[in-house]
Amino acid sequence: MTARTVVMVVLRLFALYWAITAVPTFFFQTAWNVRQGLDMLFLSGLTLVILLGLTVGCWFVAPAIARWITRRDDLVVQISGLTLEDLFAFGFIFVGLWFVLGAIGRCVWYLYFYWLFVAAPPAQQQYLTAPDSDWIIYLVQLLVAGIVLFNARKWAGKLLRWQKSE
Repeated sequence: MTARTVVMVVLRLFALYWAITAVPTFFFQTAWNVRQGLDMLFLSGLTLVILLGLTVGCWFVAPAIARWITRRDDLVVQISGLTLEDLFAFGFIFVGLWFVLGAIGRCVWYLYFYWLFVAAPPAQQQYLTAPDSDWIIYLVQLLVAGIVLFNARKWAGKLLRWQKSE
């Protein structure tokens, strides 16, 4: 496998990262901006379009960037028995784990915070602030990352077929 291929895979992993980030960010911003008015809802959609645009742009420009980075020396990386599909599957597993592990802690923290708020006597609730809707972004992130993580081989096969058709 050449260094150019490895650079391309890394760039496409960043594209997947941006795609997975775009979905929960959109839901979080929409939940928060619904109270702010139509102009703010437009900004939520604009953020989604920008992140997905970066995702698609990075995906399609990755081969050109990889050629530019490795223009002098396209080194051969000796990886016996490891296919491009294996690299993509590893990438999906890595990105999925990254997001799952990042979201689990925040979801547990918000659950604990909500439990404290509900369990507090009414006299003490006036001193506590109700949990905000930030937990939605972490819940959606956890769900999307779980889908990516547990279907890594399937998604890797689809990406490989899609790349071959380019």
